[in-house]
Amino acid sequence: MAKVKVLIVEDELLAAEDMKEQLEESGYEVTGVARTYEDALKLFKNDLPDLVLLDIQLDGEKDG
Repeated sequence: MAKVKVLIVEDELLAAEDMKEQLEESGYEVTGVARTYEDALKLFKNDLPDLVLLDIQLDGEKDG
């Protein structure tokens, strides 16, 4: 069975790295970690994830 692919969108680096580590230890494939809306969009289009964990208050003009 294929691993579930997850994209993390989080502007707090420590929180993002902790989530990534926990997900990978649990058997998920993390396709990327984005800190901005623009980066998230690029990563999303590059490798369509099954699930996006999205911070709703990102730094910048656009957020979650």
